[in-house]
Amino acid sequence: MLQDYLSFLAKLRNYSFVNTLLIYQHNPYATHVAGMRKWNELGRFVRKGEKAIMIFAPRFRKNKSKEIDEETGLEVDVQQERLSGFVSVPVFDISQTDGDKVPSLVSDFGGHTELFERFMSVFGRTYSISQQKLTAPLGGYTDGCAIVLNEIKSEEQKLKTLIHEVAHCVLNHVGNEEKLKSVKEIEAEMTAFIVAEHFGIDSGEYSFGYLFGWGKGDIDQIMESVDVAYKVSKEIIESVELEASKDLIAS
Repeated sequence: MLQDYLSFLAKLRNYSFVNTLLIYQHNPYATHVAGMRKWNELGRFVRKGEKAIMIFAPRFRKNKSKEIDEETGLEVDVQQERLSGFVSVPVFDISQTDGDKVPSLVSDFGGHTELFERFMSVFGRTYSISQQKLTAPLGGYTDGCAIVLNEIKSEEQKLKTLIHEVAHCVLNHVGNEEKLKSVKEIEAEMTAFIVAEHFGIDSGEYSFGYLFGWGKGDIDQIMESVDVAYKVSKEIIESVELEASKDLIAS
């Protein structure tokens, strides 16, 4: 059940954690979700009789206030938008629509070699990444600034390890004594699974043995880390896909 839900999160990274739960409850096989107007803009149309998935959308209210202009010293009217609550809005999965094909960036990454090189390029700008011969079965490690990968591992495994170590860095795990090591490892590996799944890399057998090893079967502890992993995985995926989109534009 947990593996199915994390695989689901990998497909719907543009929604909040709460909304993914609502979508999953309605349709655990959903892959691309949008409102009717958005589908129409994309050249697709919701089939007659399809039941909408209800999610939450923020509602903003315009507030007027008076402030002193720093340059003139005069009192001026200022209009600001503030969150006033949430409303239910209908969305539909792509399986409920017909029309034009929706392009996907994921298919443009190629195999494990190309994807590994892409990750090395993107995160090599922020962290010092190197490959060394490490004692098996160690896949790699990080000190928060540098990441070392075991050069004897396959590129697929090195990629999974790189995502895992990047998650440790992004979450500032190194040196954080307030969080248990087991929680840090669960958050990092859960992130690695969601990102790998998003890019079509199967890591379920390894990741879930790792997760339950550190979680010692405590499903409550594991589920507490889902929200953290979801947010970090979105950040990592967006970084890689932004780079890919720039290359597509340049070509």
